[in-house]
Amino acid sequence: MVYLLIKGPTYRDLAFDAREKVREGLRKELETHGIRFVEYGWVWDEEDRCLLMVGQYAHPDDASLWRNALETMGFEICMRNHLPGDESRERERRKGTGKLYFLEKQMSDPIYEQQHGYYLEEISPGMSAIYAKTITEADVALYAGVSGDTNPLHLNEEFASQTRFKTRVVHGMLTTSLWSTLVGTRLPGPGCAYMSQEMKFIKPVHLGETVTAKMTVSEIDQEKQRVYLDGECRVGETVVAFGRGVVWVPKRNNAPKKR
Repeated sequence: MVYLLIKGPTYRDLAFDAREKVREGLRKELETHGIRFVEYGWVWDEEDRCLLMVGQYAHPDDASLWRNALETMGFEICMRNHLPGDESRERERRKGTGKLYFLEKQMSDPIYEQQHGYYLEEISPGMSAIYAKTITEADVALYAGVSGDTNPLHLNEEFASQTRFKTRVVHGMLTTSLWSTLVGTRLPGPGCAYMSQEMKFIKPVHLGETVTAKMTVSEIDQEKQRVYLDGECRVGETVVAFGRGVVWVPKRNNAPKKR
């Protein structure tokens, strides 16, 4: 068995109450990085430094993900084949000054947290995000292939020249797909799920034009965990599409944990 531990400050010559303050400081530092425990297991080493147990593993390689992530955050890590401080901890328990046994814990996955977007508690009305993209020939061809929408209005210049548009136009759904880009990657971002999207197309978009998409939070339903977003697409100053989307967003206290 291998134990992964975070090294904290020294306990030397500290009373029990003072030691609790040391542990509380380390807990708060961890929480600023989004790391949360259900229970905290503490021991101390031969130098009287407090150690917070992060996990126990069958093999050192199994602890590498957490060790690398925590070291990246600036924490000093050690790995032991046995728990230090067992005799000291037992003496303190017998004195009645505290019982610091390792309990079941849960920690949020640091890799998951780094990828995750906003949680519901972090979103407020008025927040917005913008994404701009120049629509190319390749974009239109790829979208036609993926969607199966091979309408010659988008692909055949000779056909399109005889329509009211006089030239090829970009698929409307390709234009508004930039809202999905915003929802999935920026606001709320990874972790949310699209529920619905209303849209209205105002003007055509032509190949080579740059579309600027914007999503703005207009309303939040805390109980149902729904965020309502007003969407807009522009080419220059011209609005080419607008609509309203509904997105489900997870709460932070419901985020998956890694044991």
